[in-house]
Amino acid sequence: MAYRVVIGSIMHETNSFSPVGTTFASFHTGRDDLVNGIEVIEDHRGTFTGLGGFIDVADAAGWDLIGTVSGHATPSGNVPAAAYDELKRRLIDRVRHAGDVDGVLLYLHGAMLAENAPDAEGDLCAAVREVVGGDVPIVVELDLHGNITEAMCRVVNAVYVYRTNPHIDAYERGIEAARCLQQILDGALARPAVYISKPPMIPPTINMRTAEGPMRDLIERGICLLYTS
Repeated sequence: MAYRVVIGSIMHETNSFSPVGTTFASFHTGRDDLVNGIEVIEDHRGTFTGLGGFIDVADAAGWDLIGTVSGHATPSGNVPAAAYDELKRRLIDRVRHAGDVDGVLLYLHGAMLAENAPDAEGDLCAAVREVVGGDVPIVVELDLHGNITEAMCRVVNAVYVYRTNPHIDAYERGIEAARCLQQILDGALARPAVYISKPPMIPPTINMRTAEGPMRDLIERGICLLYTS
């Protein structure tokens, strides 16, 4: 079945202590504007990114894929309210313009902080949910360094997070996220909900490499739980 699926991506890893300013133009990725509409699909097809993973699954399944916006800014200070409002408006306007859709795939960071939205990704997901309604599944891919919040978990159906640092598995997680959406739409997977549990621990940065050390052990234990539960 040719499902109608919306995809989009707004990414920023905010450092609120950074003196480097963030502007709307920071999200243009070397262009004159955000990547919009069909360009989101054309520019990311064949790339080893989260969006690339979404698109490859969509192409194989014969979905009617609808691009919204794609804007990625390098890490810097808080996103000004006006810039965030414009990013949000662009995304939501295009989701609304898509009309009736079967599903939504979002590739976000998880650590964007706007002056008027401390939990920017949670706010974006809630706004998308308001447009598409309660019955349309929303699946999200996030960076390993994202902050997953209760607000986000209340409005999305599944969250897929990088398992590697340095991050080399964005494409694989995008594939997984899109396949999850496929299973939901096919009825092969009962409509999931997201539960969040945060252990009382903060690994130091020097130990966050996932190829060795304690983070590798934690990731491996998590994968075992995922596939044995």
